[in-house]
Amino acid sequence: FRRVLFRSFEFEDDHESMDEIKFKYCTEFIVQNMNEGVTEDDINKFRTRLTRIGDCVVVVGDFSLVKVHVHTNDPGKAK
Repeated sequence: FRRVLFRSFEFEDDHESMDEIKFKYCTEFIVQNMNEGVTEDDINKFRTRLTRIGDCVVVVGDFSLVKVHVHTNDPGKAK
């Protein structure tokens, strides 16, 4: 690995390990105007479903807006 210095932060250039990436699409979207009656349990179930189609799952927000991030090979399944 080649080490690179950038603004006094050191990191490893690990492009050789790119073959270890399992999911090729970084998928992000925002959910707004959710149906009345949506519960935190519903959002947790959605988060769990996303973990079945990818990794690096992030689902954050409140009942007015939720930000979703997932690495997946089929972005269409993330809805």
